Amino acid sequence: MLPVTHRKIDSWQLGEEAIPSLEQLMAAFDNAFSAKDWATINQLNDYTRPCIEAAAIASQATSLAAGDGSKTAVMHYESQLRQLLSIYQALQKQCILERDSVAEKLKAAQSARAVSNQYLQHAKL
Repeated sequence: MLPVTHRKIDSWQLGEEAIPSLEQLMAAFDNAFSAKDWATINQLNDYTRPCIEAAAIASQATSLAAGDGSKTAVMHYESQLRQLLSIYQALQKQCILERDSVAEKLKAAQSARAVSNQYLQHAKL
């Protein structure tokens, strides 16, 4: 079983009054993933969509303010999205490994239970 670590959760992770930046969200995901703190990862997942939407709006506003020829803000936003996608892919890979590990343990427990039941049936004879 994975150890559960209780990490400090920033105020933006608890309240709905503020949305973190993509950088804050990715750093929090990295910290939680390193600690295998799945409860925190679950909490952080709730912030992903609003965080991406806020970053998209900010990117568009920055690009418009800089002029039509500026694509720096959009390119930065795309880079952040690629980083976030990479984090999610790593999380997905780890979840698959965890799922497979649990499935193997469950199969072993079921096998042991079946052997135990057979023993008990034969012991009654």
